[in-house]
Amino acid sequence: MSEENVEVVRAAWAAWERDGLAGFAEYWADDIDWRAIGGRWRGKEAGREYLHDWLGLFDDFNVEP
Repeated sequence: MSEENVEVVRAAWAAWERDGLAGFAEYWADDIDWRAIGGRWRGKEAGREYLHDWLGLFDDFNVEP
């Protein structure tokens, strides 16, 4: 992985820690197209909605890079 890519991941992680899912999603491409458990979503707003609902299934969800 290039140093440039490492910096993008660090910035995205800092956005997650600072602003949660909304901040992290700002690092996604506008036309993101993801296949996930339970379906497929396209676009930042659909991704935020899907992950917000998914994360809501857990009482205590913690992520570490």
